[in-house]
Amino acid sequence: MCRLECFVLLSIPAAPLPGAIPSQCVWIPFITLRRVTSCYVSGQADKSPRAEWTNLWRFYHTLRGDIHLVNLRAHQKYGPVVRTGPNNLDLDLPALVKTVYSADGRFRKTEFYPPASTVVNGRVAYNLFSLRDPIEHARQKRPVAKHYSLAGTLSLQPHVDDTIRLLCRSLEERYVGADEFGEGFDLGEWVKMYAWDVIGQITFSKHFGYLSTGKDFDGHLCMSDMGADYLSSVSQIPWLDRILDKNPIFPIGGATALLGPTMRRLEDRYAGRDDRDPDQAAAQPDFLDRFLEVQRAQPDVVDRQRVLSYLSINMLAGADTTAITIKAVLYYALRTDGVWGKLVAACGDAGLEPGEIPSFAQSRAVPYLEAVVREAMRVHPGVAMVLPRCVPDGGLELPDGKVVPPGTSVGMNPFVLGRNRTVWGPDADDYKPERWLRADGETEEAFTARLAVMNAADLTFGAGSRVCLGKHLGLLQAYKVVATLAIFYDLELVEPEKECIAKMQIKSTRTNLTDQQWQYETKVVHAGLDNSRHGECTVPIYNSASFKFPTSASAEDAFRAVPDEQRWVYSRFGNPTNDAFEKRMAALEDGNDAVSLASGAATTLTVAMSLAGAGDNVIVSNFTHGGTFHQFKIITQRMGIETRFCDTNDLPQVRSLVDNRTKFIFTETIGNPKFSIADLEPLAAIAHDNHIPLVVDATFTAAGYFCQPARWGADIILHSATKWIGGHGTTLGGVAIETGRSDWQANGDRFPQLQDLYKILGNRAYMQMLKWDFMRDTGACLAPASAQQLCVGLETLPLRCERQAGNAAALARWLSTHPRVAWVRYLGLPDHPYHDLARKYLTRGFGTVLTFGLRGGEAEALALIDALDLVTNTPNVGDRKTIVGHHWSTTHAQCSEAEMENMGVYADLLRLSVGIEHIDDIKRDFERAFERTAPAPAPAPVNGKGDRCVGKVDGN
Repeated sequence: MCRLECFVLLSIPAAPLPGAIPSQCVWIPFITLRRVTSCYVSGQADKSPRAEWTNLWRFYHTLRGDIHLVNLRAHQKYGPVVRTGPNNLDLDLPALVKTVYSADGRFRKTEFYPPASTVVNGRVAYNLFSLRDPIEHARQKRPVAKHYSLAGTLSLQPHVDDTIRLLCRSLEERYVGADEFGEGFDLGEWVKMYAWDVIGQITFSKHFGYLSTGKDFDGHLCMSDMGADYLSSVSQIPWLDRILDKNPIFPIGGATALLGPTMRRLEDRYAGRDDRDPDQAAAQPDFLDRFLEVQRAQPDVVDRQRVLSYLSINMLAGADTTAITIKAVLYYALRTDGVWGKLVAACGDAGLEPGEIPSFAQSRAVPYLEAVVREAMRVHPGVAMVLPRCVPDGGLELPDGKVVPPGTSVGMNPFVLGRNRTVWGPDADDYKPERWLRADGETEEAFTARLAVMNAADLTFGAGSRVCLGKHLGLLQAYKVVATLAIFYDLELVEPEKECIAKMQIKSTRTNLTDQQWQYETKVVHAGLDNSRHGECTVPIYNSASFKFPTSASAEDAFRAVPDEQRWVYSRFGNPTNDAFEKRMAALEDGNDAVSLASGAATTLTVAMSLAGAGDNVIVSNFTHGGTFHQFKIITQRMGIETRFCDTNDLPQVRSLVDNRTKFIFTETIGNPKFSIADLEPLAAIAHDNHIPLVVDATFTAAGYFCQPARWGADIILHSATKWIGGHGTTLGGVAIETGRSDWQANGDRFPQLQDLYKILGNRAYMQMLKWDFMRDTGACLAPASAQQLCVGLETLPLRCERQAGNAAALARWLSTHPRVAWVRYLGLPDHPYHDLARKYLTRGFGTVLTFGLRGGEAEALALIDALDLVTNTPNVGDRKTIVGHHWSTTHAQCSEAEMENMGVYADLLRLSVGIEHIDDIKRDFERAFERTAPAPAPAPVNGKGDRCVGKVDGN
C-alpha cells in the first residue's frame, strides 16, 4: 500500500468578508440626517453612532469583516426587524423572503449594487449583478442564461476535472511524503488558487497558473481580496464609489483592475489568436466561445462591452465565493465530531472509489454529501451581509401588521437567516448535516414539509428573479472537490480547538495502480491490472472452466444465495481475466461495476431480460442498429415484452409512453447509421423521475473515449466490445457497465427481483444479479482468452481513435467536394442536424464513422464497393482498417423499407468506418475506384430528394 501523509493547514476567515482595510480606500466620515419615518422598528443596531442617523457604522463593521456578527447580535437583542441605517432595515423574517426577493421584480435593487460595475474605455460597464433595472437585466441575461443552466454547467465538467487533477497533483508533488508527515501548508490558499484557475479554465480554456506555480505570482489574488473589501464596504455608502473608482481623473479602488487578464484574452480571441487545438476547442467550448457565439447571433443585444460584462461576472463573483464555500465545507466537516468519517463512508457506500474524480451526478447521489455541503453554506454563506431591495409603492406589510413605507431599503442577511430558530430549531447555531436528512421515525410527508421550510429560508444563492447565475457552477465544484478529497485522502484535524484554523493529517487512500487519478489514456493501460501475486505486466489468461474449493464448507459457502464478496467458482459467471477487463471498462466509463458477455447482441438481450418480463414494456429509440432493432421488434416481443419505439429526443413523446409497467428507456449515444445523437441529460431526467434506468448503447463512442454517458445520467451502459474496444477484428465480446446510482428501492413494485439483494448489497445488487442469475443460467459468457485480447485492444484505443477521427473528418470534407458524391453525413460537419448535440456530448472529436451516397444511387454504390482495393467490404466498424458496408442489402435487410428509411438507411447509402491508414492512401483508393466505375444514371427522385438520401451538406 502506498502511504502518503502530510500535515495540512486549513485556514478560512472567521467571517466570509475579509477584514483588512484596503490601502486604496479613503475614509470619508459623514452623517446623513435622513430617517425612516412612519415605520415600525425594534430599535437601533448599534449605539455608537446611532444607526438611525448614519450609515457610517455599517461601513465600519463591513470593513472590519464582522457585519454579520453585529447584525446577528442586533436581532438577538431587538427582534426580527432591526434598523441598520437611516433608511435601512434588516429583516429576520423567513416568511417575507418570497416577497422581498419576488420573481416579479417589484422590489428593485438599491444603490448598493452599482459599485460592482467596472469602467471600460471611460464608460461604466454594468454587469448582471450591478444592473438595477429588471427589464434590462432580463434582456441581458436571456442570451446567456442557458450557458449557466444545469445542462450548460455539466458540459464544463471536463474543464473542472482537469483543474481538480492539477490541484491534487500540485499538493502531492509539494507536500506529500512516503510513510512520513510532510510539512504543513495552508490548504485554504490552495483552494483559493484552485478556484481562480478553474475560472480561467472554464472561461478561456486556460488556467491562470496559480496551482502550477503554487503562489500568487502576479498579485492577482491579493488584488481580488482588496477588490472584495472595496465593493462590500463602499456599497454601504454608494455615492463614495462615484468619487473613488468611477472618478475619471484618478480612480481609486474598485474591481476594474481585476479585468486586465480578461480583457487581454478577449482581445486575443477577437484577433484570432487562439493556441487551442481546433478540434479540442470545438469539442470543449469555454464560456468565451459561447459568449462570442451569442454576440454573432444577437449583435443588437450583445456587443463587445456586453461580452466583457459577462466575463466580469465569472471573474468577480465566481472564484472567491467558490473558494469560501469549499473551505467552509472542509472546515466544518472536519471540525465536527464524526462528520468527516460519515462522509467518507457514505461516499464509499455510493460506489465512489479513490483514483477517479466523481462526476457531479455521482456526487449528488450521495445524500450525506449534499447535507454536509448545504449545512456548511447555511452556517457560513459565501456572502454574509444584507442583500437590500427597495420597498415599492404600497409599502411592505410586516407580520405584525405594521407597514414599511415605500422607498425604504430592506433586506435579509443569509448569515442571520441561517440561524433563525423558527426555521432551524433550537440548535440553529450548531453545524448539523443531519438536519437536511429524513430523521428516524419521520414520515416522508413531514420531512418534505420541513425541507420546504428550510429551502424557503435559504438565501445562499439569492432568491426570486435574481438567483445567482453561477449557482450550478458553484455547487458542481463544491460537490466534486469535497467528494474527491474525501475518497482520495484520509484527513484529520490536529488542532480542532482553534477557531477557524485547523491542522489536518492527509494520507492517500489509494492502494494500487488501478485507483490512480489518471487520465483516460493511462487508465486504458493500467486499470484493472493487479500484478501483486506474480508481477506480470499484462493481464494473464486464466483459461480454467472452474476453480478449486479448499474445503467442502467453502464450496457450500460459494453457492450461497447472496454472493457478498468476490469468489471464483465457474467461469460462466466469473473469471479473474474477465474481472480485469470488467474493472478496466468500469473505470473508463465512470461506472461502479461491469459484466462481460459473449457479444454485443448478447449484452443487449441479457440486460433487457434482466429488467423486463412478460407484460412489461420498454421504450426504445427507433434509430438503433439493425440487429438491435430486430431484437426489440421480434425477440423480446416473443417473451411478452412490448417495445415502444420512438424518437427518444422527442421528450414529450417519451414522457407520454412511460407507464407503471415501463422498465427502462433504451437509446444509443450515436445512432447507427443515421448518426443521431441522444440528448442524454433530459432523457435521464425523465427516466429518473419515473424511477427507471436509462440504458445506453455507447458502442460508437468507443469505451468512453468520445463520450461518457454516465456523466450525463445514464444508469447502464452497453458496448459491443468487438468494435473499437477490440479494435482489430479478432474478438467477439460485449460488456455492460452500471453506474451504481440507480435507486432500485424507490419503486420496489417495478423491480421486485432486486429488492432482497438491494437490502444486502446496495448499489452492487443489479450487477450481482446479472452475474449470478442471468450469466449463470443463460451462459452468454465471454471466454477468458477473449477478455485478455480485449484488454490488449483497449491499450491502444486512444491512439487509434485519435487517428481514426482525424481521418474521418478529412475524408468527410474530401468526399463532400467530390463531383460523384451526392451527399455526406458526418457529425463533424456543421450542417449535420445533430452537430450541436455532438458538440455538447462528444469531447474528443466527432467519431470515426461517416456515410455518403453517390449521384448514381444504389447501382453506382455497389459498383464502387467492388472497385475498392484497400478499403474492406465487411460487416464491422471500429476496426483499425477502413471498412465499407451497404446497410440496405446487409445488416438492415430484415427491416421493411419504411423502417429503414426511418432509421436513415437508404439504398444508395455507404457506411465508412475509417481506419488508421494514411489518409492519402484512403483517398487514393476511392479515387481509383471512381475512375474504374462509370457514373450510373441518377435514379428518379423520391419525395423530392435523391434516391432515399438526405441533401448534400456543405463541406466546410
